[in-house]
Amino acid sequence: MSKILLVEGTNDEHVLKHICGNRQLPHLDKVRPHGNVEKLLESIPVEIKAANEEGDAVGVVIDADADLHSRWRSIRTGLHDAGFVDVPEQPAPDGTIL
Repeated sequence: MSKILLVEGTNDEHVLKHICGNRQLPHLDKVRPHGNVEKLLESIPVEIKAANEEGDAVGVVIDADADLHSRWRSIRTGLHDAGFVDVPEQPAPDGTIL
């Protein structure tokens, strides 16, 4: 099983790789930058479906500094489109795992 992290851009990719390295967090097999938040949000259903077929774990990191509720609704829609039906209305403060 691969561990894949979806991020907005290359800056996010570098920051997260640096944080993971400094904190000695488990290895990520792939960090996939998407260019911007819109492209990342559009890719969620496809990325999740592909990961499910391969048995991979997928994480998503998105800036929520503008409007957390709007960002979560967008992620929730992408997850619904990927087949997840029990996505909570609001994310858990310490992270949401499905």
